[in-house]
This record gives sequence, C-alpha cells and structure tokens, in this order.
Amino acid sequence: MNMDHWKYPLSSSDRAVVEKSLAGMRSSLHYAKLWGSHAVLLVPAVVNPQTSYHDAWTR
Repeated sequence: MNMDHWKYPLSSSDRAVVEKSLAGMRSSLHYAKLWGSHAVLLVPAVVNPQTSYHDAWTR
C-alpha cells in the first residue's frame, strides 16, 4: 500500500522526508483497517547514497 518508504525513508536525515514517510504509513494503517487487513509492511531504513548502513542503523 505504501511505496513512499523507498522515496521518503524513515532513515533520512531530513525531518521533512521522515514526516512524509510517516504520513504514508498513517495512510497505510488507515486503509488497512478500512479493508480489514491485520498487517502492513514498514521498511524502517533504506541504505542509499545519502544514508550509510551505520546511519540507517542508528537512526
């Protein structure tokens, strides 16, 4: 339901990016409940050129 975690990862150092990711997760939770789902996938960190493994783990 929420592909925003790839474009706007929770592990970003930019608070605005993290807020967008949180908004996407809130939307996923809302629709999961609406459709009777019991689970959604949360990707807690994305490693990319801006975020190292170390930063992803500590954030």
